[in-house]
Amino acid sequence: MANWYTSPSKSFPDKRYLFQNVLLKIRFNVIIFVCILMMVA
Repeated sequence: MANWYTSPSKSFPDKRYLFQNVLLKIRFNVIIFVCILMMVA
């Protein structure tokens, strides 16, 4: 595991993947939030 953190060649793509994952989750949460607002309104 220590090698995984120290090697920049591996950690850089993983960070990009994590960032995409977070963006997808935020987008998904926004869609759910809008749907709930439409139902309540």
